Amino acid sequence: MIVLHGGPGGDHRDLLSLEVLDDEYFLVFWDQRGTGLSARVPDEELDGPTYLDDLYYLAELWSPDAPVHLIGISWGGAYATYFLQRYPERVGRAVVAEPGSLNPAAARDANVASVNFFGGEVHQYLNATDYLLPSGDARADYFYVIGLAGTTERDSLLGYDFWRLGFRANYRINLWQGNFDESYSFDFTEGLEDNPVLFITGKSDGRLGHDFQLDHHVPCFPNAEVFQIEDAEHSELLRRAEAHEAIREFLGGHP
Repeated sequence: MIVLHGGPGGDHRDLLSLEVLDDEYFLVFWDQRGTGLSARVPDEELDGPTYLDDLYYLAELWSPDAPVHLIGISWGGAYATYFLQRYPERVGRAVVAEPGSLNPAAARDANVASVNFFGGEVHQYLNATDYLLPSGDARADYFYVIGLAGTTERDSLLGYDFWRLGFRANYRINLWQGNFDESYSFDFTEGLEDNPVLFITGKSDGRLGHDFQLDHHVPCFPNAEVFQIEDAEHSELLRRAEAHEAIREFLGGHP
């Protein structure tokens, strides 16, 4: 079972509560390329196809003879869907907790920057400075956190625990998706096959909440079901005991 953290540019620390499932499943936690405790890499290695290759590599490494299950939240749910679209035969079942926008229609509705720090013009400015040189990654990652949280207190970042965020990973994946110029040059929902998919959702309001998933994403999947935790915030979805039990029931002992 491969666990996909959010972001882009997050890390897996906040998802370690899923370890309660390790009595039945072998779980693979990892920090995606260019973020968390993974090495910082050149810009040309930070795009969707490279991320797709990374996940395929992990599936082949840990389960060469059988499909893997995927669990992803937010960007991680979109990442899981992207992989499911391209390699349906390598996935048994997928759990997506309020995935980020999966196609242009969803992106036009949801991808509104809430913090000016993440505006395309700011990213372009930083991209032209030494912040985005290899030696500048530590500073860029630090200011990424400050821009999100508005504080130096690590534990206050939108309800998430983390080790280190990846500014350039966030920037490059958003650039690849066309989120800055609103070209939205991606669509993870075309041609999805009938792999079983469980949506875990929380409150009905919110940018990626229950209603948004029902309107934009769930209808794109031929074989999807929805489990809602009505009082759950986006950040806590995969920490909740109800979610853990729903995942167990959905997987139903499938190896």
